[in-house]
Amino acid sequence: MPASLSQTNYIRHLNAFFAQVRKDTRLHANHVSLYMALFQVWKQHHFRKSFPILREEVIRLCRIGSLNTYTRCLKDLNSYGYILYQQGRLTSPGIVAILPLPGSSDNDTTQLQLFDTQKSIEVCKKINPSSCKNDTPSCRKIDTGTDRKNATGK
Repeated sequence: MPASLSQTNYIRHLNAFFAQVRKDTRLHANHVSLYMALFQVWKQHHFRKSFPILREEVIRLCRIGSLNTYTRCLKDLNSYGYILYQQGRLTSPGIVAILPLPGSSDNDTTQLQLFDTQKSIEVCKKINPSSCKNDTPSCRKIDTGTDRKNATGK
């Protein structure tokens, strides 16, 4: 097993990325799709520090239809600090390194805030006001209807 594999926590990294997506208004659907495609290629290369990418393969994975959009999003992810990208030459592939994100490593104790707590409280109150008697996260419960008896009374 490569040394870098043991240092990469797949789930923590994805959670950290989506926490960043929530906060970073510069990121749009094509950026997220491209990052997910690059993440998949990174996984196939056993989470090495840097890995080669083939444009056609990545475009096929991320489903970006325009070469210009793909190139712009790749450069954006590089300039925003999510990846390091080195453009390939005519006959060689580009090289990518996925950069660590806050909260993505086991040593990072940064709390990942995936959900906006205040917004969650407001949505909860709109959906079912009687279930939101207290505004603390541990006291919130959204009634999903799964506890209700079915029509036969069982």
